[in-house]
Amino acid sequence: MSKKEIDPETASQIKKELAELRAQLENQKKVKKESCQT
Repeated sequence: MSKKEIDPETASQIKKELAELRAQLENQKKVKKESCQT
């Protein structure tokens, strides 16, 4: 499997998913910090 070019649609889709995952991770970190403090 060799990907020479990624079409813009796929690239933007990947970026969206990555952004969502990152947001979820940030939320989890915040929740963990809050639960640890209590």
